[in-house]
Amino acid sequence: MIALELEEDTRTMLTCIRAVQGKLRLDDVDSDLAEQAVVVICRPLLDAAGLRLCHYNQFRWFLRELARVLRTRSGWELAYDIEELLRKWTRYGLDPALLQRVVREAYRGLVVPEVQP
Repeated sequence: MIALELEEDTRTMLTCIRAVQGKLRLDDVDSDLAEQAVVVICRPLLDAAGLRLCHYNQFRWFLRELARVLRTRSGWELAYDIEELLRKWTRYGLDPALLQRVVREAYRGLVVPEVQP
């Protein structure tokens, strides 16, 4: 297992995911639509990063995997799978800080806000 230093914001997000079986906007969504939603949310971050084409494409593959776990997992399973994705794609040479920002942005954009009575 690769040692990955998680940023404070990422640790907070993962703690929240573990504590809450919250609903994401991707629940009950087709896999292609889920991937498209994650790409739309995260594309501005990737565009602003000025990535070379090969790294940009690797991030697109990362987004595909991220969409899959966001669509199919919740709670502890989701937090575990996100950490594993971060380790995997860091081993592939992607910037861990950018990976974590992308995950946080995707999660923020997909969480269904709780309705207050």
